[in-house]
Amino acid sequence: MHDAPVWGGRVGGTRCGRAQGAHCFCHAFRLAGSWGQDSRCGGDVRRAPTEPAPAAGGLPELDVARVQRWCAGQVPEHVRDEIRVECDIAPRHLTICECRPPWREDFGPDWTRFPIARLHYTKTTRLWTLYRRDRNLKYHRYHPLDPSPQVQDLLDYLDERADPIFWG
Repeated sequence: MHDAPVWGGRVGGTRCGRAQGAHCFCHAFRLAGSWGQDSRCGGDVRRAPTEPAPAAGGLPELDVARVQRWCAGQVPEHVRDEIRVECDIAPRHLTICECRPPWREDFGPDWTRFPIARLHYTKTTRLWTLYRRDRNLKYHRYHPLDPSPQVQDLLDYLDERADPIFWG
């Protein structure tokens, strides 16, 4: 078992590149008591091979991986130095963010993160619910789309880009 701090700490002998207060997939496993591996962190994989570990706070591991894979596929590889779509993991939800590099040197090396949507998981019902962000960065349930047991339904809706409330 690693003794690394959860947020932005050392995992698997390499420095995690995530900002304070956000964590990558390997940190989700840290919170759950087992380990996953993220290419940015190099964390060890230590879990029973027959039982997948839940991600942070009981989020389904496969759904978290599906959302991360979806985010990575939103931007062509040749422009990822200009824009990325990433997923921030919290104990009960995933936040999809649009990330941009610093546009002024005096602002430092950190990329800006602009939240696009939040996918909230209710463990008791096993349903995913889509939330929209308002101009004050507060989240509200997006009522045109019903909660679904499949996170892919929410991702498909976001892919349609039918409502500019998410992508502008």
